[in-house]
Amino acid sequence: MTQAQANQGQANKKPQLAGGQLLNIKAKETMSREQLADLLEGLAARIRTGEATVSDGVTAQTLQLPHTLKVELEAKDVTRRSGRIKREFELEMEWYVDAHGQPEQGAKPTGISIS
Repeated sequence: MTQAQANQGQANKKPQLAGGQLLNIKAKETMSREQLADLLEGLAARIRTGEATVSDGVTAQTLQLPHTLKVELEAKDVTRRSGRIKREFELEMEWYVDAHGQPEQGAKPTGISIS
């Protein structure tokens, strides 16, 4: 194998954390407003501590949170084939982690708000 082939093989490898598996937990659930408020209040408290454990009921993973995170907020209406209108509200947080799952320095804060 030539050095160029070895380098190409390295470039094609997907990144891995030192422990092996990349995080992949996803869950959907129907909740009352009160249940959702409790979930979000719990999340807010965990964000303040810098550590949150997420679970889909089967798998759980503790996440170390950076001081600043990239936050995306989206609210939109989607027309379904049935003609019904589905309203979506999404709040997404993202950040980079190193090979050990520790957060890298986050982005600068912006002006997003919810009131």
